[in-house]
Amino acid sequence: MLYALATRTSMSVNVLHDRNPLFVLLSDGGVRNSYTVRILNKGPERTFVLDVSGLPGAELHIPGTEPRADGKLAVEVEQDQTREIRLSVQVKSTMVPENPVGIEIKATDTATGQTAVVADHFVPPNR
Repeated sequence: MLYALATRTSMSVNVLHDRNPLFVLLSDGGVRNSYTVRILNKGPERTFVLDVSGLPGAELHIPGTEPRADGKLAVEVEQDQTREIRLSVQVKSTMVPENPVGIEIKATDTATGQTAVVADHFVPPNR
C-alpha cells in the first residue's frame, strides 16, 4: 500500500469525443470537433495549460476562457477536485485533413511541468 501511495500520479486527464455531431462544418470551410475534457487534480490547486498535437494548424477554444498572453488556454482546478470543460479543436479550410487524424490532447501543470496526455481523433467531413 505504501508503494501505491508513493507512486500514484497527482493528475490525470480523460477525453470524450462528442458523438453527435462528430464534426461541425464552419461557414468559412473550416471544421470543428468538440470534446469533453475532465482534469483530475489530486494535489493542491493548480493551473493546467491545454495543447493539442498531431493536427497541423489546430486552434483550441474553451467557451468563456480567453487565451493567455502566449496564446495558450489555461484552466484552474481546485485541490482534490475534478474539472470538466468543453474543448473545441478547429482547423481552417486550408488545413482540413482528408481522413480522420489521431491527435493527442495534453494538460501541463504550469508550476511543475507535469503532463498528462490522452490520445483521441479528429474527424473531418466525408469528401
